[in-house]
Amino acid sequence: PAGHAEVNINITPDNAEINADIKNGGFRHISAGVFSGINTHASVKSFDEIKISTFTAMLNGSPFTMGIDFKQEGSRGRAALLIKADKMTLSEQSDMAKTPEEPKKDIAENKPYLPDATEESILDKWINSVLVLDTNAEIAVKHFDSEYFETYGLLLKADVSGLDRSLKNANGNAMLSASMG
Repeated sequence: PAGHAEVNINITPDNAEINADIKNGGFRHISAGVFSGINTHASVKSFDEIKISTFTAMLNGSPFTMGIDFKQEGSRGRAALLIKADKMTLSEQSDMAKTPEEPKKDIAENKPYLPDATEESILDKWINSVLVLDTNAEIAVKHFDSEYFETYGLLLKADVSGLDRSLKNANGNAMLSASMG
């Protein structure tokens, strides 16, 4: 990992506010590999408004772009996702992402805080508050490769409203296409 990050975080028991700018950053993802040259701005005004302005990077040496926009009003959420990549290789665990196993330590005296089983995390509360989701997504990958599937020209587009846990009220279009692989 490298680069420069400026991050402001304010977390309360009921909310989180985050503003982050990353310039020429990098990290390893366990199944996708190495992201480098990351430039982005992320803004979480609350759990009700999350935005990652164009996230540009190199993914294992190939161009990668992503954008996310989420807004919640009451129990209804609206999400937009855009991902474009020249090449994306996913594996159960990328060789580049594997880290050497660390020796096991006796941590009996350093027990972590374990919440009461009845406690609901901030994230759980937020997920459970979005009862209906309207979404617009586009994922375009020129060359996609995974352990069981390889293709060129992978394109997924979705414009669906009324998504809920039952899917009974979902309405819209979704399209998946790929050429030879």
